[in-house]
Amino acid sequence: MQPLKYKPEGYNALGVPDTWLERVDTYFSTSNGTILQRRLMRLAELATPKMGAKLHIQSEAYREFVSVVDSMCLEGKKDVLQLKEEAILAAVAEAAVSSESLKGKTHAELSSMFVVLNHLCKLTATVVPLIYFDLYNAPLVSKMLQATAPHYIWHTTREAIVARILKETNSRSDHFRITINRSKAKGTQIPFTATVFGQTLMLLADQHPRIFKTSKRFWTVNFVGEGAEDAGGPFREHISDICAELMSDTLPLFVPTANNVNNAGECREGFVPRAGATSLRHATMFRFVGRMMGGALRNGEPLNLYLPRLFWKKLLRCPVGLSDVASMDQTCVQCILEFAGLSKYGEAAEEVFDSTFEGETFTTTLSDSTLVDLIPDGAQTIVTYNRCKEYADALTKARLDEFDRQVEWVRDGLLNVVPEIVLALMQPHELEARTCGKPDYMVSELKADTVYEGLTAEDRRVKYMWQVLEEATPKQRRLFLRFVSGRERLPVKLRVLPFVTPNRDPNSVFPKAATCFFAIEVPDYTTIEIMRHKLIYTVENCAEIDTDFRARETDEDGPLLHIGSEDRPEDDPSLIVPE
Repeated sequence: MQPLKYKPEGYNALGVPDTWLERVDTYFSTSNGTILQRRLMRLAELATPKMGAKLHIQSEAYREFVSVVDSMCLEGKKDVLQLKEEAILAAVAEAAVSSESLKGKTHAELSSMFVVLNHLCKLTATVVPLIYFDLYNAPLVSKMLQATAPHYIWHTTREAIVARILKETNSRSDHFRITINRSKAKGTQIPFTATVFGQTLMLLADQHPRIFKTSKRFWTVNFVGEGAEDAGGPFREHISDICAELMSDTLPLFVPTANNVNNAGECREGFVPRAGATSLRHATMFRFVGRMMGGALRNGEPLNLYLPRLFWKKLLRCPVGLSDVASMDQTCVQCILEFAGLSKYGEAAEEVFDSTFEGETFTTTLSDSTLVDLIPDGAQTIVTYNRCKEYADALTKARLDEFDRQVEWVRDGLLNVVPEIVLALMQPHELEARTCGKPDYMVSELKADTVYEGLTAEDRRVKYMWQVLEEATPKQRRLFLRFVSGRERLPVKLRVLPFVTPNRDPNSVFPKAATCFFAIEVPDYTTIEIMRHKLIYTVENCAEIDTDFRARETDEDGPLLHIGSEDRPEDDPSLIVPE
């Protein structure tokens, strides 16, 4: 490696070889906290442009290289350190055949790229843990990492750094026990304060966000009229109920995408923030949703939210484009492409425009059915052939920016719970996966982590159960997860036990689950048809928990909040619900 050209003030090499990693290690291991932070910022400020030039940071070749290595780690479930260099170079060389950015690279060049990327990863892993993580904003470091880390640092390295940051910034809070009345939330046209989300917000909106800064459950839950002792299952049920309300018209926060309504394009179950939700009360709600996302990042309990790629890119402030509009409204993208591509009709272009778009004005309808002007007085301005490109550009911008304000409120709440540097280390799809899990799963994924107690994988009832799940719809598979765990997404480490019925016909009973322990007791049904009927009926109709004790002897009316300490957590005025 080349000698380190910039030597921080006060640095002494102490005889070690003149390399980046060894100098950084020696330098930072002898500094105290405050001086270290100042020196780190100075070093980053001076070194970043040089490192950017060294790595040709805009090069797609490095991005493609990292992508290939990340795929190898994901498929083999290994850390990059567990892979042999020759195996990595062979995989990259194979990918280079069909890659414009890597095509023509020699073995020596690929080896040099691997060395550079490896050292960048080691340097990042050394420097990042030295940053003061509780800073709400660390603009220089966050921008530096956001420009480089998601694309030029191995995924496993970033995952390890994120895990360390979250662990070191966890905090202890008072024990919260909340009582929720789910019966109030049933029916149609219920008031906001009766919804599960509304009851929860009223109890917790003015509490300090450190409630969510934990790797454990945020609170324990008591459901009025349901006999359940919260060892994890009721908590997950509570979170799932909130998410189900968010992804519906029960609450005024999210609306279905055009792809959802038309059952077309990608993300067909998707919802986006309601562009018209702009009041202080709405801001409070969106910030609370952001805090829940931050908590999910920390404790690994996924939120059942269906949000398109555009939302996650906006949340991380990544560049967006027309392809991201397609993640929520494929029809709109087709319209934009038609306007922008009229020139392909040659001399007949103007005639095609007149017959297809006659009377079109500079307006558009957003996801929440709001009609907005694309330019001042757009409703009174007719789109002419000569202004087609202007209309297409204005329409694209309006759709890309339609829920920016709401996303910023969600981001505010998220940054109340996790340091900004965590977001800088993640790509949009990674943030979605860590926050929301996988919306669907292969049965083989669930089987891989399943434990059998009192029976084996070869038992007839077990084979029947897996076959029924293989043939089930994605929604039924999610309901099965909720039945056994209280949540609809992986990861779930399932436990399968026999349902013993010594004096009864096993065909006359239904499966039984313990959501706190991810366990299901399966009767020994005699045919797969009976298994299918009993299991599907159970997961589609069993919504309440009522097996731990006699609810009427212990329940209180709700909603109620009990704090397990005399001291009330510090209030955060940004989340007080306006009257």
